[in-house]
Amino acid sequence: MAKKLNVLIFVIFSLINTYADAGVRKQGACEETVRALNGSLSPAWIKKMLLALKPSSMSAEHLRDDVQKGGLNAVGLNPKIYNSHTDNYTWELPSLPISNQAQSGRCWDFSYELMISDQLLSPNYPFFYHLLEQGNNYFQDVIENKTTGAIAPNISEGAWDEQFPYLMKNYGLVPYNLMPETASSQNTRAMMAEIKQYLAEWAYKIESAKRKMLEDRVSDAKIVERLDALKNTGLIGYSKLLATHLGTPPALDKEFQFDLVGNPGSDGIGVHTPIQTKLYNPFAFAAAITLFKPEDQVVIASNPLRPEGFYKEIKSDAYRMSSDGSAKILNVSMARLQQLTLTALLGGQRVRFDADVTHDVEYSKGIMHPDIYDDNVYDLKKSESPRPLNRVNSVRYYLADPDHAMVKTAFHWPGLEKLVPKAWLESKGLKEEDRYKPGVAIIWLRERGIKPGDEKKILKTKVQNSWGTDVGTLGIFHDYQPWSSKYEFSILVDKKFLSPEELGTWNFNKPTLLKEEFWSHDSDKKPQK
Repeated sequence: MAKKLNVLIFVIFSLINTYADAGVRKQGACEETVRALNGSLSPAWIKKMLLALKPSSMSAEHLRDDVQKGGLNAVGLNPKIYNSHTDNYTWELPSLPISNQAQSGRCWDFSYELMISDQLLSPNYPFFYHLLEQGNNYFQDVIENKTTGAIAPNISEGAWDEQFPYLMKNYGLVPYNLMPETASSQNTRAMMAEIKQYLAEWAYKIESAKRKMLEDRVSDAKIVERLDALKNTGLIGYSKLLATHLGTPPALDKEFQFDLVGNPGSDGIGVHTPIQTKLYNPFAFAAAITLFKPEDQVVIASNPLRPEGFYKEIKSDAYRMSSDGSAKILNVSMARLQQLTLTALLGGQRVRFDADVTHDVEYSKGIMHPDIYDDNVYDLKKSESPRPLNRVNSVRYYLADPDHAMVKTAFHWPGLEKLVPKAWLESKGLKEEDRYKPGVAIIWLRERGIKPGDEKKILKTKVQNSWGTDVGTLGIFHDYQPWSSKYEFSILVDKKFLSPEELGTWNFNKPTLLKEEFWSHDSDKKPQK
């Protein structure tokens, strides 16, 4: 009897364990299903992925090994584009020696100075006042803060297009030797950390004083007076930090001697005026060396997420400007932006532009081309290869953004000489073979003007960068037309190069007011076609 009972108990326990194991397996399968439905990576999928990672051929395996050892730039380079590149240009403006912003975010500074003058200017001088203006703005924000929350010292090395003209108007410019580069201007990381800490500590002092005076019911007039005195004391200390790192700027009314090298004519190739040794203060110097007035520069943008038109952006992070701190922008098609670039270059103006330099840039020769690198190194199946994004979607997905300012100084139009009409040559007393003489085709093109469709005939434009001479063609980059169409976003050109309609819009039309940034990606309700 006891033996039968033991057998029965064994059978019961075995059945229980069997159902328990089945339940565990079923629970595991359910968990696996839930995991897949929730979008997480399941062990089964990871196993499938690892099997798919096996190279499809020996050549694919070798390519992968080469990329891992030498990097994509060395392995994926498109030889057809790389080997066919030349440094030839049809039309070229004079340019200054290549500058080097080094480890800093001052492309706005270097590019603006290169655009407006042939003199060697100090980038450090406007940079000093750029940081000082932001410190003043920060302290004022702290004083006016009506919340209990702290305001972070969001001081930036970068600047907007309208800020350089403001700095130039209020502080002038100085030659390079009066305020040369320093270790901190060439590598700003330590300086920026120091000044942000100082500003935050002083902001706490201002907040504490304001809180105490409110508790003590001090009169509004006394609070304003006391806080303004605290701000000014803090700004003096802040300026000492800046001077330690960047050097001391000359007094605004101090005169200095400078040998002014004559500027070229308006066509960019005119005879230089003789060298003049004169005394200048920063304002007189800025007026003397400027080829194009900053206040006459128009921001031409091509933002595919906004309809073409005239915009005015109200900036919340601008300086405490005497104006409203807004930015006026004329949004046009990419074709029109490229046409205005050619018009300005032809008219003798170096063109400052903003682009995304994180994509498709080769650094040994400085080739900018969307096909300079070959995607075939990834061993993708046809089903795994997505379609390339157009310009609208590249911006929508944050793949392309204006992140660097540079200057164009030349363009290359292959075969331009063949377009010069025979009748025009005869009207100038020139022979048929004269069309190939240097400058003849450019004179004809100036008289004819840039027309729609001309932008498509440009092979490339020459770019003067501020990354030193160790990259590119001794610091020069070459912007091919397809790269321009994909990754360029805005230019600065003198308003005299606008069409009559564009000039009328800029001078007299009422712009669309924007409280958000012009480049905000929330603006894709009515994109350009």
